[in-house]
Order: sequence, then C-alpha cells, then structure tokens
Amino acid sequence: MQDISIWLIPEKKQEDSLQKTINDLATQYGTYSFVPHITPYHLENSLPLSQVITVIERVASEPHSITLDLEGIFYSEQFTKTFYARYRISPVLQSLYEKLQISFSIHPYQLVPHLSLIYKNNMKEEDKLKEKARIQIPRRLTLDRLMIITKKGGPISQEKDVLDWRVVKEIKLSP
Repeated sequence: MQDISIWLIPEKKQEDSLQKTINDLATQYGTYSFVPHITPYHLENSLPLSQVITVIERVASEPHSITLDLEGIFYSEQFTKTFYARYRISPVLQSLYEKLQISFSIHPYQLVPHLSLIYKNNMKEEDKLKEKARIQIPRRLTLDRLMIITKKGGPISQEKDVLDWRVVKEIKLSP
C-alpha cells in the first residue's frame, strides 16, 4: 500500500524559519524533523502515481501562490496534530481543494489547513502549553510550491514514520 500526499510549502524565507522551529522542537523532544507543509489533499491506498502526477500538474497549473491567515496555535492527542498552527481557508485554497476533490472523488479528504510543528506520541500537555506560549509562527503564510509525497505502508502513527516520506515531484505555483 502506498499513500500519496499533496503538500503546500511556504515561500523560502518562511520555510527556513519554520524549518528551524520544527528542527528545534524535534531536537528538544527527541523526535524527527520534517518539511514544513500544509496538506490540501491525501490519498490512501491510492491510484497509480503517474495518474496522480498528471492530475496534480493540471490542477497546479491554475492556482497562484496561496496566502493563509493564522487562526491560532493548537495541540491535541492526535499524532498528526500533536502541536500545530491552524490557518483559515482562503478562496484560492478552497478552489484548489475542490479541484482535487473532484479529481480524486473516490478518495475523500477533509480540508483542515494546519502546519504541524512536531509529531510526537505522548507529548506532555505542560510541554505543549509551554511551547504554545513561546513559539513564534507567521500570522500570514504564503505557500508557493506544491510537493507530491509518497509513503509506503500506510499512514504515519509513530515518530520514525516521517523518515519514509519521499518527494516525487515539486511544482512551483505562479506568483
């Protein structure tokens, strides 16, 4: 089984800053780092990769860079939302999501734009509260690239699973 995720990546300056935050949190809490991203769509047990790439190239040729406003910093017990920044859905992101949803209708996915800052099982609530008070996140995020990511073996559920992500293709969005 192969999962395919579509990621939106922040512009370089924001990416570098967020990557430092993610790296620092991973080091501090003994887990793995990953590329800062927002997932507008995810396909479990997906279609052939070549078909997905063709659809994404067509869909990504239309949207311009996407700007999102911060809703807040949150945390949960859900592994993929251990500690994260949630952003409001913009009209451009909504349009991209709807095109993906139409293209991959047999693989439903709910859009909840968030940028995870750490994936950690059993992170203490007091640590999450401490980081929430300390962390600096862009209030407005500009996403200018799209990546197609694959992972064999199903969804991530433990820290080391992020090491299995592979970038298949990167597409620059129009400014």
